[in-house]
Formats: sequence, C-alpha cells, structure tokens
Amino acid sequence: APTVFNDLAALAGARTVRSQIHAALAAGAAPPEPAPAGEAPAVPRRERIFLLKRAVFDAVRDRGPYLDREGLAERFAQATGLSRAFVARTIEETVTDLRERRFAQPFGLRAAAQAAVADYVRVDARHLPPLPAGEGVYLVRSPKGSGKTHALAALGGDLLYVAHLQSLVGDAARRLGLDDYRDAGPGRDPAPTGRLATCVNSVWKLAGAAPFATLVVDESNQLAQRLAGLVAGETCKPALGHQELARQAAGAARAYYLDAQADALSLYLAQRLHPDRKLTVVENTWRPPAGEARRVAMAANHADLVGAFLAAVAGRAAGTGARAMLCTDSEREAQGLALHIAALHPGLRVLAVTGRTTCDPAVRAALADLDGRIGGYDVVLASPSLPAGVSIESTPFRVFGSYRHGHLA
Repeated sequence: APTVFNDLAALAGARTVRSQIHAALAAGAAPPEPAPAGEAPAVPRRERIFLLKRAVFDAVRDRGPYLDREGLAERFAQATGLSRAFVARTIEETVTDLRERRFAQPFGLRAAAQAAVADYVRVDARHLPPLPAGEGVYLVRSPKGSGKTHALAALGGDLLYVAHLQSLVGDAARRLGLDDYRDAGPGRDPAPTGRLATCVNSVWKLAGAAPFATLVVDESNQLAQRLAGLVAGETCKPALGHQELARQAAGAARAYYLDAQADALSLYLAQRLHPDRKLTVVENTWRPPAGEARRVAMAANHADLVGAFLAAVAGRAAGTGARAMLCTDSEREAQGLALHIAALHPGLRVLAVTGRTTCDPAVRAALADLDGRIGGYDVVLASPSLPAGVSIESTPFRVFGSYRHGHLA
C-alpha cells in the first residue's frame, strides 16, 4: 500500500496528501491540544518534517527550474523550527526524486495488478481485440492508435462515457454515435438514445436517474488525478461528479477504464469505485516495429526549435515539405507565430487553437470535426495541445513541441 507522502503523492500529486489530512479530520481525528495562552503550540518534530516535505513537494512542482532554493530553505527553516541544513537537504532530495520519477515508472502494470489481487491478461496485437463483453470491471492499457475507439464502438446497449475534457467527450460522441451532454437543454433528457458522453464535472446532473448498464471511463489516469485532490464533504461540481460517478459505477453491470498509459493510479481509481468486485487488467504490449516507429529529435535550445519549425513552414510554402504543427505551452508564442506565418506566407492555410481563438466560428467548426478538417490546413499551432479529435493515423504532420516551463507532452 502506498505511504501517505512518498508513493501516493508521486502517483496522484501533492493535493492527494492534503485530501488525506482533511479526510482524517472529517472522520473525527482528534485535533491537537491547544497551547496555553501566550505560548506557541508544540508541534512534534515528526509532524513538522511531514509538513515540511509536503510544502517542499508543492513548491518544487509549482516552480520547477525557477525555484529559489536558498530563499526557500531560509523561509521553511524559520517556519518549521528545523535546522537550515536539514531543510536544504530535504529540498535537494525532493528535486532529485521528482527528476528521477518524472521519466521512470516505479513499477509495471502487471506487478500492480498482482499486488491488487486482480486478474492480468496480456495481449500483443497491432489492433486491440474486442473488449470482454461479460459482466465485470476491466482496466485496459493499449498504445495510441491501437484501436481502443473501435473496440468501444462494438459495445451495445445503454452506455455512459465519462472523460475529464470536453474535447474528448465531443470526439467520442461523434465517433461512437453517443448523445453529447452539451446538446441537452434545461428539462430535457440528456440521453434520449440511452447512450451518453459526458464530462466528469457534469456527471452530477444524472443524479436520480437509473444507472447505465455499461460505464466507460476514458483517459482514466488523468481523470483519477482530477479526482484525487478532492476533500471529503466538498460540494463543488467535481466532488458532486465523483459521488455520482461512484453511484453509476455501483449500478453498472460492466465497466471499462482505458488509458494508453494506465498504471497503478487507474487501478486505484477502479478499485475505489468498485470495492467489492473482481478487477481484470488487460495490457496490450504491442509496439511498432523499428521501421514504423516515429522519430523523435530533441532541439538544442528553444531558438533552434522555432527555427526548425519555421523552416518546415517555408518548405511547405515552397511545395516541398510536409504539413507542420507546433504545440506550445505559451499562448503568446502560438498567436505571435500564427500572425508571423500568415504575413510571411499568405498562401498557407493556418489554424491557431488557443484559449482566445476557440470562440472564432472557423476554429470551432474545425474543432468539431478535426479528423475530417485538419488535412485542409498547412500549419497548425495549438496551446498547449490538441487533446482529442485527431486520429493518430490522420494526415501526417511534422510535429514540434515547445514546452519551456518544465511541462512535457
């Protein structure tokens, strides 16, 4: 079982640590005795170290390379009463730990399944075989482009599809023939066909309705991260959505949790929502042959990356290059490059998808059918990315990723 700080925080984020504390208090854990008037409360050293690690974890995750380690050590030493040397060493250990965990998976899905006493089924297929149709709870890990969407399309009967992003919901509704929850007006049945796609924040609207026979949770890792930091007793939409999701899970005859990177976090979510049911883990370990693998290159610096992107755009304008796509964590960069390219190469069709352009009718029309429309553009710029709606087998682009603030996609 994961410890409160090291393993669980690494899996689900530091907010989970806070939720554990709040949940314990809500369950009736005794608060510390008040200190006599005029005296500072005596906090045990072990608790101060725990609070220090939690605060350091938050600071390192939030600030990344911009972390002022010296200033942080000084402030935390004063706040906790611990020695500055101990605090500085804790900061260094946390930075190293996060850097190593960022690219390393602590244990495989098979080991996690065995630890959870779940059945484990391994397949090695270019296209995912049909999903199990019998009653049960299934966690499915399969690479992108291996046909998870096609496998879902074969599921019959009433079905509830849940994801953490509206873009995923809209894409699933279109490709799987489901009702989109955003199309239901006030007082109308959100699922007239009995097959509904909804965002987790809006699942609460189904309260009181009969549970669906089939539950599908897509991108289960990210959805679990979204729910992991909720505090017991909260009444915000995500918390209400989690409560209704638990009710739907309890009433579903079969449930599927899918993610290309499913790991122990998805396993934990499935077990929490189905505490008394047997879980089956299906892992597709297929990988493309070396000749089909996508080539990935790392730019030496940001200027080189932008230069390579603009060179690819120039090649497209000259009719000698492939389409080019730039995903960036800077909305300003996406907008600036879009204007620059439009002025330099007026003959190219450019699509810029940012928080400021999603209200544009042309952009909204493109997002509504990306798979069908994206091939009509020469250059696509997105901030931070195009999360859904584009098949991995669509018209090929040369893709450039500009993530300068420590966030990789």
